[in-house]
Amino acid sequence: MCVCVCVCVCVLSSHCKAHLTFSSPQKNYDRLIDQHYYAIASKATILPAKDIPVPTDQFRDFFGESWEIALKENRAVNAMDACKRFNCDAAELDAAWGKSKKVVKFGGGFYCGLVSMNGKDLYVFNAVSRH
Repeated sequence: MCVCVCVCVCVLSSHCKAHLTFSSPQKNYDRLIDQHYYAIASKATILPAKDIPVPTDQFRDFFGESWEIALKENRAVNAMDACKRFNCDAAELDAAWGKSKKVVKFGGGFYCGLVSMNGKDLYVFNAVSRH
């Protein structure tokens, strides 16, 4: 599992430049990869937007609309689904994320940005590659 989660983060990131190597006992003991990257990868590649535990009040206060409406109108996606919906690759999504005017950090490894690309505006989770 540790390797899969790390790979998910690196696949999405166009700037994955470092690789960590741990011995098997260290992986099992420290769970460094699981603890650090699962929060990021789960929201970027594993969970669909409807299953991401979004703090609805914080979302509304920051973006000025309700989370429920964004979901109902199918305007919220994880980063992997954003690439499909925008018809782009990870590098293009990363560039669009960098131009986002509204990005909020809901918690450790938990970001949401209003991303515009190809005439669409979507709330995208964890399309971040350098945090």
